[in-house]
Amino acid sequence: MGSDNRVGLGAVVRNGKGEIMLVAAIGCHGLKDVVLAEDLAIRNGLQLSIEAGVWAVLETDSIAVVNMLKEKE
Repeated sequence: MGSDNRVGLGAVVRNGKGEIMLVAAIGCHGLKDVVLAEDLAIRNGLQLSIEAGVWAVLETDSIAVVNMLKEKE
């Protein structure tokens, strides 16, 4: 995250063979929380999958986001 709170959020949606089906990247300004940025990236990827009608399996390298999702189960 830059000193001006700009971040890039990215998502890759793959099929069951691991082939890339969809990709997305957006820039955001004003984010001061890395966990929030990770959460928004996941949300963006899932929304992209839903809109495209593609089944998605969630993968992330953010243990903080994984733990938050597990708490909400």
